[in-house]
Amino acid sequence: MFKIRKHVDYAIQLLVGLSAVSEGTVVSLQRFSKESTISFLFLQKIARDLRTAGMIHSVKGAGGGYVLSKPLEHISLLDVIHALEGSYAIAPCNVKGACCGKEKTCRIKNPMKRVNDRLMQEMQDIPISAFQDHL
Repeated sequence: MFKIRKHVDYAIQLLVGLSAVSEGTVVSLQRFSKESTISFLFLQKIARDLRTAGMIHSVKGAGGGYVLSKPLEHISLLDVIHALEGSYAIAPCNVKGACCGKEKTCRIKNPMKRVNDRLMQEMQDIPISAFQDHL
């Protein structure tokens, strides 16, 4: 069953939290961790992945922390999933080079590819800004 994993959920919460402050205001992960009750160490890994993907950037020094690199309207749910999990597919045969070995006789590969493609498109079409009113 497809499900959004905890670190993706927390990444969305962090992105929405960064968007809730005035533009240019730096948010400390320690403060966000305390306010959200999300583990600081877990947040550090999530922030690293989001920074590597170009969604946030860090400000060093006293009073340092994180700020958004781009508006939430320009970050999709699929972008966040890819940043934290890499390539994603609901069935292994939808990931290049990961087929089960029955590719030539498989009867479900093509329908699963259609399901996968539609799901990926839906997640690409949902901006993280859509989560702002729901947290």
